Amino acid sequence: MKQTVLWILIINLTIVSIFSCKKQNSTEPCSDGAPIARQLINKPATIVSSNGRFLIIEDSTIDERLLPCDLPEEFKIDQLRVIVSGKVKSTLIENSNPCCTAYFEIATITR
Repeated sequence: MKQTVLWILIINLTIVSIFSCKKQNSTEPCSDGAPIARQLINKPATIVSSNGRFLIIEDSTIDERLLPCDLPEEFKIDQLRVIVSGKVKSTLIENSNPCCTAYFEIATITR
């Protein structure tokens, strides 16, 4: 009798857990569901090459670097001056050098 009740309880809990799961927003840094820290609109910046990757450095910032999620090939030029708009994701890259590197989803970029 106790085993029957235990099996019924296990089955019910399994069914409840399967049907009560909701799809949550993705936490991948470059996904649409990742939290946004702030937005840039027509911000002057410089693209720099660092350790095999391209970063965007906004004018008037000291230590924050933006790692673009989708930098077009034609903009992968060291020291290229650009104007960017897009979303700075609140997920910071851990153990990054330089300090304070955040993912950046580009909306527009021009020379």
